[in-house]
This record gives sequence, structure tokens and C-alpha cells, in this order.
Amino acid sequence: GDGIPDVDGMPVRTAYKRRLGMWLLWRAGPARGDALYMALHSGDLLRIHRFRLYADGSGEGMGPDGLEHGRFRDWKRSLVDTP
Repeated sequence: GDGIPDVDGMPVRTAYKRRLGMWLLWRAGPARGDALYMALHSGDLLRIHRFRLYADGSGEGMGPDGLEHGRFRDWKRSLVDTP
């Protein structure tokens, strides 16, 4: 979780969350707050997209649709809509 602050000196936890269409979604960091989400295409593991979620609820990430997304929900929708 590069750039994700640790909590009380503890390492950042990274976990597989779910499958969205052809994409495998992983999260480094807490469910709420500073976190980094990563989606890997299950058919081509070199296709990777990241979304950075900040503690204030804002975020940024390029989706597989080629657009920069500021909302996590929109970024996830681009994963579902782009095979």
C-alpha cells in the first residue's frame, strides 16, 4: 500500500474484496479512510487500474474506460461496464 498511512504503527492490510465482471478487486488500507484499490483483469493480469480513496471521501483513479474518476462508485462502474 504505497502512500497509505499505517494505523498505530501496524502494517497496512491488503485483501481481495470481490470480482466485478472480469476484474479482481483488491484493497490496501481500511474500508473507510485512506485506502488504495486495485483492479486486475482476470484474463490479462497486466491490465491494472488503481483508485486512491482519501480520508475525506474524495478520490482519484483512471478506469478501464480511459476516464479519470473522482468517485469510487463511478470507477467501479467503469470496471463492470468495460470487459
